[in-house]
Amino acid sequence: MHPLASLPIILFLSAPAAAADKPGKAPEKTTLPTKLSVADAGSIQPGLLLQGQVSTQTAPKVGSVRLRRMELSLKGEFLKLIGVGVMVDPSRALEAQKVALDGMPAPEDAPAPGSDVNSWQTLSFFQANGVTPTSTPGTPGTTGTPWPGTPTSPVGEPNLSDGGRRFQLVGVKDMPAMHMVQDVYMSINTPVADVGVGQFKMPLSMEGFGSSSKLVFAERAPSSTTFGDRRDLGLRVSKNFKYAGYYVGVFNGASLRELDKAGAKYATTRLELYPVKGLTFAGAGAQSFLDPRSSGSSSRLEADARWEVGRLLLQGELIGGRDVNSERRDLYPAGGYAMAAFNVWGGIQPAMRLGFVDPNLLRDEDPAAEKGRDEMAHMDLGLNWMPVGHLAKLQLTYSRLQYQQRRPDNQVFAMGQLHF
Repeated sequence: MHPLASLPIILFLSAPAAAADKPGKAPEKTTLPTKLSVADAGSIQPGLLLQGQVSTQTAPKVGSVRLRRMELSLKGEFLKLIGVGVMVDPSRALEAQKVALDGMPAPEDAPAPGSDVNSWQTLSFFQANGVTPTSTPGTPGTTGTPWPGTPTSPVGEPNLSDGGRRFQLVGVKDMPAMHMVQDVYMSINTPVADVGVGQFKMPLSMEGFGSSSKLVFAERAPSSTTFGDRRDLGLRVSKNFKYAGYYVGVFNGASLRELDKAGAKYATTRLELYPVKGLTFAGAGAQSFLDPRSSGSSSRLEADARWEVGRLLLQGELIGGRDVNSERRDLYPAGGYAMAAFNVWGGIQPAMRLGFVDPNLLRDEDPAAEKGRDEMAHMDLGLNWMPVGHLAKLQLTYSRLQYQQRRPDNQVFAMGQLHF
């Protein structure tokens, strides 16, 4: 057979091999679903945040190893209209325990020293507040003497030291268990407003209102935990758009899982603006109403900003307001911080934060007479390794807390995180 006659057969047999050698489209990556469908009605999204922490500090000299967070969350959407959410943190399930008290500061509404105040009245006050004193020192540096055994044996004025500014009590107190349930809510979602009822965070402090998984430092700034990072039962209306977002809420003014609280309720609002990608300006406020002069009532006003451009992150907030103490006296606390972080290379991120907390702008508070409150400035230095962002990271934080009167405190935190 002539060689040219076999050419069609050769071409036919070599066609599949030639086609296989041609460069084609790269195989598509398999993308795992982040949500699970529920019949044909909606979807749910599970979540997990694990944080383990080792810490030490100098005032007092203590160190600890702890499971910082173990948040299990579940979010769902049904019929593109109804939203639900649940988040529990089993690491907060601490049983009530007896805690020793030595040299406990006098609460603001404790009986003041004077001729008309005796030891039994003072004892009754602390027992009403969950404290069982066991003894009082006669004078500083001496051993204590027992409290009277019956209310019919008054023994004169309570033994005080430090100029009457501190009740030197040795006693025990039942510390309540922490609540595992953090968030529980249901909402009706529309294009302009999501209306929800349940238990969730109040929108005070950018750092306090934000997710614990995205903190730049191992712990929030003192001003963020003093004025924000609070949850309560209430009603909220909120929505985020391309260039702005808003949040309005009314809360019981109580604490986690408490149904109600007599007196003032709490109204909050927050407005955020996103003029360009990565830039956020926000303002927030809160006000007690119905009984704004009752003990524990407060008002808050806040401004904060965040700019994330390239590898640089800048963030700061300033918050202040008015508190009404048990004596119906007005206090004007304030606090804030400024922070900078930079992603250097390979997920390594150094960071620095400077801030302050002042319990009363109008006067210097005495930490011995005001529940240990004292003006404080802090400096935080951080080094993070985030190979896959906030999904998995290691954090090392050093904090220096400088008080006006109390001894300074040096704190070191090392923490690992896994989040999805």
